[in-house]
Amino acid sequence: MTVLTGTISEVCELQLRRLAVGLDLGAYADLAVELFRELTDPWNEKPVSALPMSDVSPDGSPVEFAAEIGGPDPSLQFAIEPMATEGDPAGQVLAARRVMESLANRYSSRADQWMDVAGIFLPAGAAQRHVAMFGAEISRSGLAGCKVWFYPSVTGRERAQSLMRQALALLQLEASWQAVQAHAWGGFGRSRPILFSLDLTAAAEARTKIYFRHYGARSEDLAALLAPNGFEAVEILEFCRLATGGRPDFDVQPAVTCLSLTPDTPLGSATLYVPLWGGESRDDLVRQHTHQVLARLGHPTALYDRCLAGVARRPLSAAGGLHNYISLRPASGQYRVKAYWSPELHSVNPPPRYRTDRPPLPVPVEGTITDRRSVRGDTIMKTPNPTELVLVHTGETYQGKQGHTFFAGISRETAGSRGLCMHVVTIPPGAKDKPHLHEHHESAIYIISGQAEGWYGEGMQKHLTADAGDFVYIPAGVPHQPANRSQTEPLIAIVARTDPNEQESVIVLNDPKES
Repeated sequence: MTVLTGTISEVCELQLRRLAVGLDLGAYADLAVELFRELTDPWNEKPVSALPMSDVSPDGSPVEFAAEIGGPDPSLQFAIEPMATEGDPAGQVLAARRVMESLANRYSSRADQWMDVAGIFLPAGAAQRHVAMFGAEISRSGLAGCKVWFYPSVTGRERAQSLMRQALALLQLEASWQAVQAHAWGGFGRSRPILFSLDLTAAAEARTKIYFRHYGARSEDLAALLAPNGFEAVEILEFCRLATGGRPDFDVQPAVTCLSLTPDTPLGSATLYVPLWGGESRDDLVRQHTHQVLARLGHPTALYDRCLAGVARRPLSAAGGLHNYISLRPASGQYRVKAYWSPELHSVNPPPRYRTDRPPLPVPVEGTITDRRSVRGDTIMKTPNPTELVLVHTGETYQGKQGHTFFAGISRETAGSRGLCMHVVTIPPGAKDKPHLHEHHESAIYIISGQAEGWYGEGMQKHLTADAGDFVYIPAGVPHQPANRSQTEPLIAIVARTDPNEQESVIVLNDPKES
């Protein structure tokens, strides 16, 4: 699959129209495109390569499509992450606030309440660049509603519980906190709250949802967790077995659930999400697994196949990464199924983002000192005992100032290191970083896979190429601009630097080739 050269509008609007037709919602295709343009303005006309990597889809695409493929009322949904040109946390917060204000003003009866909630999750001092996602859902009756997803860890994982409780209080859902705690299988250390969402509608049945990623949970654990929410254990076990192709222990990536709350249902209903990318997840095989899921539940496969044909731009057997998730929820005496897809704007075969065999590092307690990791925000970091080893499991990704995606590794933030950082970096096919330098710090790179090249020195006049197995040394203060030479495969490398604060020494430069 060659790297895309068009704009997000040119690629995604066609997929959106085809998906609407596949769902027999073609009459609302123009409405879907209109909403998509509103939520992605003004960055929808930028080339795909000009945008920072996103958290929405595993390949870094800032868009995800979804469709109800098993149930009485097929629906189309899309989600987007507002994109600031520079991709820094402050810019992302401002971009999200603009979209939030626009959507909230559609429903003036609750706009003030929603903006108060947004004030909690969209602070000026955000500690991460992924701060919000927005979306819309269209059914046979037209626009079913718009949605927003916030990140509870926006000011640090140690404050996630506090922010969620504040938001629930504003939404008059204080009584639901006990249900939220009960849903955190193994505690908040193993069941990490990853998203807090609102239905942006004035309807009485508007939902508040909290999403959890359950590290180390097997299908049997999920069956026990979801039993109070109307799930039958045998259905969860079979859904997990079929959806994963016989790997229900989630040994590649952890499962996700969401707890859906309303004032009338303080104990909540729930949905289970199975990740479908990573590992040996070629999309033609995922299609076979999805057929088996639908057949077991008595749902036809034709609707799913039409939707899949609408979003696919390549042969399914060529790669994996088109399918993001498949979800299951009980409703009205049956199980409803929804599929989620990536537009694959950046690459195919995205690697797993999360390690599932062990939980992430323990959640720091707000306002306390921790020996295991530093905490950004108002908490204090105590340097670890230099006689102790610190194990950091592969975890979530983040966007660097340079423009590429990192898997969090060793740094002052994760391990309390004093003089170095080490991370895994992925650069999509055909992409290049922003020119930058690392002031006062040396860097070393090992190419795991792919084909690298880079420009460096004064005016970026010098050029270097490197392939899998090569090492590259970068002296402190030398301007450089890495790039992926391949148009089809991602570049994956290990980067180490004599700077414990991974991003603080990064100085982004103007691109001399664009001046």
